[in-house]
Amino acid sequence: MAAKIRVRAFDLRVVVLKKSFADPVDNYSKKLAHILPTLLAITFGTLIFFVLLRFLLDIGFHVLQSKEEVWHKGIPFFAPWIPVMIWLRPRLRVLTFDIFEDRRRSAFLVTAGATIMIATMMSQQYLTTATGALMEVKRVGDIEAMPPARYYRIESFTVNTEVQGSTAELREYGKRNEKLMMDLYFVCPMVDEFAKEQIPKIWYGVHFQKEIYNDLNPHQQENEYQSFRRRCEYDMLGYQYTKVDHMERVPLSDKLDRYREAVRQSVPAAGEDCIILEPVTKPYDARNGNKLAWIFGSIAIGLTVFMIMLIWPDYRQLS
Repeated sequence: MAAKIRVRAFDLRVVVLKKSFADPVDNYSKKLAHILPTLLAITFGTLIFFVLLRFLLDIGFHVLQSKEEVWHKGIPFFAPWIPVMIWLRPRLRVLTFDIFEDRRRSAFLVTAGATIMIATMMSQQYLTTATGALMEVKRVGDIEAMPPARYYRIESFTVNTEVQGSTAELREYGKRNEKLMMDLYFVCPMVDEFAKEQIPKIWYGVHFQKEIYNDLNPHQQENEYQSFRRRCEYDMLGYQYTKVDHMERVPLSDKLDRYREAVRQSVPAAGEDCIILEPVTKPYDARNGNKLAWIFGSIAIGLTVFMIMLIWPDYRQLS
């Protein structure tokens, strides 16, 4: 009789042990099934929507002309939070926490939003380079007579270094404005023997950049800037303008605004329609870099973190 009682007690412990392992696994599966499909739909839906939107409005039909920073930074920063708050937030109500329930549930929203934001940013950058066509021309003057392209390969050109302009931009950035970015922009007109014009239309642009910490006093910052400027001016004296694979046209952007300021420093009568071309030494086929891999890599990392976070909260069945 005692043996039978011990066997039944042992069986009861086995059942309880199995249940203790089965419940968390079952709850985790329920959490994944309830939340993950919505997160995947939001992530890829946001990427596809804004890729198609930009292709139709900006790249394809040029309906909406906006600065490139809007697509590369502005939209990716703000757009993900709308679908996250509308569709993902209600799905997170099945998660329960011992303390700080609202705060911990917000951590899931931030993780999802950051994942979509980074992936959208990378997808927009990839779209920019992937759709950029390469146009081959014999001389600089041919560029104005042809439809605009992102990239150009010019058979022969000359840079007039005697007509050079420059401008500088200093800007604070960082979470607490702890860093200072110094940008210098140099421009020189591109000419050929067939394109003799009084006011140059096409300019060769070179951009230098340096970052320093913003804890220096004004005198130290001025010394850093002057040292940086002297080095850039020295580099421009021996700059090899023709040692390029192709040229990239600077699109409508803050960078284009700075370059045009430099053009006006050199030729005040120059208009806002001047074209700025930057040198590219890498082959045209390498223009996309690892952007495509970073799109899916950022999604994979974000989803992994999100799925790990789902281990700790409890699951409750909504009525």
